Amino acid sequence: MSKRCGGCEKTVYPAEELKCLDRSWHKSCFKCSECGMTLNLKNYIGFEKKPYCNAHNPSKRLQAAQVSLSDTPEGRRLQGITKLNSQAEYRREFEQQKGQMISTVDDPSMMMAKQASMNASGYGYRSGSTGQWEAENDAEGESYQATPYANPGALPSSGGRGSQSTQGLYRAIYDYDAQDQEEVSFREGEIIENFTIIDEGWGTGTVQSTGQNGMIPSNYVEQM
Repeated sequence: MSKRCGGCEKTVYPAEELKCLDRSWHKSCFKCSECGMTLNLKNYIGFEKKPYCNAHNPSKRLQAAQVSLSDTPEGRRLQGITKLNSQAEYRREFEQQKGQMISTVDDPSMMMAKQASMNASGYGYRSGSTGQWEAENDAEGESYQATPYANPGALPSSGGRGSQSTQGLYRAIYDYDAQDQEEVSFREGEIIENFTIIDEGWGTGTVQSTGQNGMIPSNYVEQM
């Protein structure tokens, strides 16, 4: 079956055949579709399966048309809409990532890691009547209501939750105001009777001057 030239539609013989753009051409028919300049395989530009010279490259004209369109009121309006859509998409992704970050803070493993870190550093606060050491989050990040442990070496080791030390007399070395009904208040220098370590950082005892018995932070007293 004979091949037809992409330019003149006449038969193309092998000796004069030029294959390009999925078609066969006479070498003399391979010309720019715009100006008719004869082309070769090194200087042609294909567009929609037609040959063009560089001066009449259709892709350049399309790019120029797009640039000129952007300088018109309609073009600027479309650019503004595109920008707003991009900003809205960015905001949506940011909110999603923010929600994932917040949920990670509430993960049980994260809470356990925080508690272990606080116990190791010797800072923390007691929440309610649970006896647990927890952290507070403010608007800009994590902040701890810190209470320094005083003379930790002077206190007997608790040996874990539920274990008890030998009861005895202790002296308050700081003022303390009860935070809930299970705790008792006292002032520096007061005597604490029958003080017993019941948990890490906490014990029970009776304030000698008031006769009140309850939870007492062990880092606020020292053994006599």
